[in-house]
Amino acid sequence: ESPDKSPLLDDDLIQYYQFLADKGDLQAQLGLGQQYLMGGRGIDRNLKLAQFYFISAARAGNTNAYGYLGKISMLLKEYEVALKYFNTAAKEPMGLWGLGTLHYNGWGVKQDYAKALTNFNLAAGQGHTE
Repeated sequence: ESPDKSPLLDDDLIQYYQFLADKGDLQAQLGLGQQYLMGGRGIDRNLKLAQFYFISAARAGNTNAYGYLGKISMLLKEYEVALKYFNTAAKEPMGLWGLGTLHYNGWGVKQDYAKALTNFNLAAGQGHTE
């Protein structure tokens, strides 16, 4: 295994996380959602499965999950839907980053570099590095 590659997730470990997520474990839902969103470590990128796990976490009250749902919507070029999700997660780093990205590009909103910069700075202040 090369040092620059993340280790593969064991199938048993993935099944365990899926079991926990299905039982309502928020961290497992977020973790699986992120893994399916990004792909890697032996898991193929799957936006539908990522969306499923983030919706489960969002329904349980996790506002950060709304930010990830916004990111998926943005990837699918569903900018109005992304805006709704990012606004719901506007106090979370991912929500702020998403609002900044939409305003920077003028996706679903009027292009506004000042709003974009404000949101990017707020997200960075909370540790968001994207």
